[in-house]
Amino acid sequence: MDIKDIIQGIDLIKMDVEGHESAILLELTPEQLKQVDILVEIGSLENAKSIFNHITKAGGHLFAQKKGWGKIDSLDEMPTSYRDGTLFISSKPKMPWGLC
Repeated sequence: MDIKDIIQGIDLIKMDVEGHESAILLELTPEQLKQVDILVEIGSLENAKSIFNHITKAGGHLFAQKKGWGKIDSLDEMPTSYRDGTLFISSKPKMPWGLC
């Protein structure tokens, strides 16, 4: 299924796609990224780079479990493995559940 079809009417997605997160997330336009929050594990440095660049260019915000859900300001702060925990992607500048 195409991610663009899945996100229609959805406000939160938890993705577990075993290394395919970059290919899926890069399909989303900036406008589509404004409509949905995403929880995802990152499987590699290459995926982390692609996602960081795409989301920040689209005006989105990234928050990392490994930073206590703090905002990611640089590529060095991105998770690059499931061992780093989950990444939260949002158009919101702060975590919506109020931790940060």
